[in-house]
Amino acid sequence: MIINNFSPIELKEARKIVDEVKVEEKIEKVYFNDALEKVIAEDIISKVNIPNFDKSPLDGYAFREEDVVNASKDNPVVLEVIDVIMAGDVSEKSVSKGQAVRLMTGAKVPSGANCIVRYEDTEFTDKEVKIFSPIGKNKNIIGLGEDVRKGDVIIKKGTFITPAEIGVLASLGIPFIKVYKSPTISVFATGSELLDVTDKMEDGKIRNSNSYTIEQLGKMYRADVIQYGKVDDDLDSLVDMYKKAIRNSDIIISTGGISVGDSDFVLTAMDKIGVKTIFTRVMAKPGGHVFFGEYEGKFIFALSGNPAASFMNFYLYVRPIILKLQNRNANMLKVQSELLNRFNNKAKVNRILRANTFYKDGKFFTEIEKRQESGVLSTMVSKNSIVIVPSQTEISKGEIIEAEFLYEQ
Repeated sequence: MIINNFSPIELKEARKIVDEVKVEEKIEKVYFNDALEKVIAEDIISKVNIPNFDKSPLDGYAFREEDVVNASKDNPVVLEVIDVIMAGDVSEKSVSKGQAVRLMTGAKVPSGANCIVRYEDTEFTDKEVKIFSPIGKNKNIIGLGEDVRKGDVIIKKGTFITPAEIGVLASLGIPFIKVYKSPTISVFATGSELLDVTDKMEDGKIRNSNSYTIEQLGKMYRADVIQYGKVDDDLDSLVDMYKKAIRNSDIIISTGGISVGDSDFVLTAMDKIGVKTIFTRVMAKPGGHVFFGEYEGKFIFALSGNPAASFMNFYLYVRPIILKLQNRNANMLKVQSELLNRFNNKAKVNRILRANTFYKDGKFFTEIEKRQESGVLSTMVSKNSIVIVPSQTEISKGEIIEAEFLYEQ
């Protein structure tokens, strides 16, 4: 039974277990303009050349390069202007010896022409243009397929989609693509002492902040979130909530009720449902009380009820699973950083310290938050990183430590 399986594991081992968990990614087809920050699940092969014609990258004149080989400032070559081509138009005229066509940026280069000169480098009237220097063949011409060649793999499977990929898909005329589906997560907080945001404050009660914090953390990593609010400390109510969440989501996250108090029924509810335990406690502070399990292919997390602890639990254990299900990189960015203040509170377990890390004058610096209590969420405000201190260890000002960024930089 879970309730009797309280042997804690090392923080390093817990993270390794999460990192090695096998997940089954799901694939869906989405409209390309809705695919930002998703991961593409297929190679995108171009069926067209881009551009599909030789085009001009500037406003200027197109002509034959052999007509101006002897052009100079003192002896310019004068060419007859036979047409004007706007972007999107196509000229039916072919450029012959001694002729030129005026054209705009993006216009198709007319037949017979093999180079282009900028307006600024010429003198012109409506009927003729003076060229003052030789122009190399294919100069200032964007050739057919110069950007994309038909048959090329333009976006590889596994690519994280940014605005650049969205633009390429639009240019290729590909409206729908296969991506790794975002997981659905269910979130709720446990505790009869909890009030919602708009409830009138009562003596002995506290407001539910955890489920909203976890909801937004899930959304930050592109998960689809079902917010169930709060559940009272009642075994039957907890079992019903877990069963509903399991039916409706890929990941279930609850906060609170996982210690050994008289009102802590979460682990008993897990037993009753038949959830398989992966681990139940971690030798770390904050967030030592944390449950990770699996049931019928769904991942179940029961996080600490202390706000700062549940926040850390999410980043260390839940976040990697959410990202793995999307085939995204789950590694946190780690940097070597100079410590600006010390931490001398030795502990029997690993300490996960809230901190702020910044880059200045070619190096990283980290300042550790002075208040590190598990129940204080306000100390996470404006903090962008964590520092993990091994048990029975102090760290000193000026020491080079490893900082892990909580957010993408």
